[in-house]
Amino acid sequence: MDMHRLKALSIVISAALALPGITSCEKSGVEASGESALTDAQILSLEAKQFLKEAQRSEILQKAAAEIAMTESTNMDIQQFARQVARERSDDLATLNALAKLKDFSPPPATEGALRVEATHRLHGLTGSALDHEFISLMTAEQEQCIRIFDNAQTAADPDIRKYATEVLPRLKKDYAKVVDLQANLATEKTR
Repeated sequence: MDMHRLKALSIVISAALALPGITSCEKSGVEASGESALTDAQILSLEAKQFLKEAQRSEILQKAAAEIAMTESTNMDIQQFARQVARERSDDLATLNALAKLKDFSPPPATEGALRVEATHRLHGLTGSALDHEFISLMTAEQEQCIRIFDNAQTAADPDIRKYATEVLPRLKKDYAKVVDLQANLATEKTR
């Protein structure tokens, strides 16, 4: 969905820059509009902001779900994993927020609160193995998506984005391997 927005934005910008050129035979679209074309820095900024938005969303949701599982799960392995994820995503978010500030990006104020509510709704009213299964399901999906986002960001044009993605990706992959193991363990326990 976000890729569709980026593509649509590119089309709109292209059309806006081309329209003055169509109506004026003497000047290029850029000259006729009186505005300059997007600079590499501005294009880079669009790519960086998209990564920042997606990474922040996933990290906040993982952290919020992990904080709930830390206190609500009765499974020691789940609690330990949740503590690890909450700590790692907290550290990652601090670094990501500093990077966002450097890139002059600030998410809508309701984002973090809305994501915490989303995690709470997913896990609300669940106890025991039902909570564990839902938490692991949520973490599996989020980490798969997050790994894809970070993997793509390793080739981003912005060196700061590449550096951040390269530093965080190994932790995400390690957490994903752990969540897959936990999922298998929960499935084994369920069949007993």
